[in-house]
Amino acid sequence: MVKYPPDWKQGELKDFAIINPKSDLPFSFTYVDLEAVKGISLINPRKETQRTAPSRARRVALKGDIFFQTVRPYQRNNYLFNLNGDYVFSTGYAQIRAKINPNFLFILLRQERFVSA
Repeated sequence: MVKYPPDWKQGELKDFAIINPKSDLPFSFTYVDLEAVKGISLINPRKETQRTAPSRARRVALKGDIFFQTVRPYQRNNYLFNLNGDYVFSTGYAQIRAKINPNFLFILLRQERFVSA
C-alpha cells in the first residue's frame, strides 16, 4: 500500500481538473490527431482551417493542458501541451486542464494504476 504525506488529499480527477473544457475553434490552427503523439512527443501535426479540419478537431489547447489518449490508453501516447500558437487536438483525447501542478498530474496520469483502471 502506498503511503501519502498527511497533507495530500485523495479525490476524483474532476476534483483536480476540468475535463474537456469547451472553446471556440480559431480560424486556422495546427491539428493534432491520434497519430501525431508518440509517447510524450508531438510528431507531424498538420495545418488546418475551420473549413478543412476533420469533425474531431474540437479540443483547443492552452499551455498546461494534458491530452490523454482515450483510444488504446495502454500505449500512453499522452501530451502535456506547452507550445505557442493555436493548436487543436482530436476528440480522441480527453483534454484535462489541471487545477493543480500540470506536470505532477501528467506524471500521475501516466502511471500503470491509472492507465489500467
